[in-house]
Amino acid sequence: MHPPSRFTLTRTAYMAECDGCLIFLDTKHDRYSLLSESDTFLVLPLIATNTDEFVPCDALSGHLTQEALNVASDLQSSGLLVAGLNGKRYAPKFYEDPVKELPRPVLAKYPLPGVAEILRLLRAVATAKAMLVTLPLNEITSRVERWKQSSQCSPNWHRFVEQLELYRRVRPLLYNKKNNCLFDTLCLMIFAKKHLSAITWKFGVRLEPFMAHAWLQWDEYVIDDEPATIHNYEVILEA
Repeated sequence: MHPPSRFTLTRTAYMAECDGCLIFLDTKHDRYSLLSESDTFLVLPLIATNTDEFVPCDALSGHLTQEALNVASDLQSSGLLVAGLNGKRYAPKFYEDPVKELPRPVLAKYPLPGVAEILRLLRAVATAKAMLVTLPLNEITSRVERWKQSSQCSPNWHRFVEQLELYRRVRPLLYNKKNNCLFDTLCLMIFAKKHLSAITWKFGVRLEPFMAHAWLQWDEYVIDDEPATIHNYEVILEA
C-alpha cells in the first residue's frame, strides 16, 4: 500500500503561514499549534490547496519525502490533517484593499441609552459568556453562521453605526474590552444580530511573539478596532 501523497485539513482545523512557519487552529479543542520552519518546509508541499497548486511527492527526494510524511502523520494523529482529498483544502487568505477605520459620528449631544438597549446589551454579555464556557469554537462559529443567514439581507449602515456607538458607551459599565477580543467581538455580534449578514468575524495569528486576535469587519472597514493593529496578523479563520 502506497503512502498518501496529499493531505487536507480536517473540518474543524484551520491553517495560516506566518514568516515561513505554519500555525494551526483546532476549533474543536480551542487550541493553536505551531509548526517549525523546517517542518513547514517539509509538509507544506503535501497539503492540497483550493487551487490545487502543490509540489508532488515524486519531485522530492526519497529521504525528504519520508521526513515529510512523518510530519504529516504527526499532524494527522493530532486531528489536524486527513490523508487524501476528502478533507478541507487549504485556502490562503489574501487581501488587496487596505483595511480602513470605521468613522465615528461626532454629535453635539449623544442620546442616552434606553432601558431596552441596556437590557439587550446585558443579554448579549450573558449569552456570550455562556457560549464561551459551554461550547467549543467550531460550534460557536457555526451558530454565528446561522445567525448571519437569518439576519437582514440589506442591513442599514447608518443604524448599525448608531448602535455601535451606543454599545461603545455602555460597554465600560459591564466589562473591560482590553485583552478580551474573543468575548468582546462575540458580544457585539449578538448585540447587532440584525446586521450580521454584512459583518465578518476574523481570527488572526502572528509570530515573534506568538499572538492571536479576533476582530470584526464590514467590508473593508474594521469595527471597533484599529487597522494598525490587525495589519500585524495573518487571517487564519473567517466566519
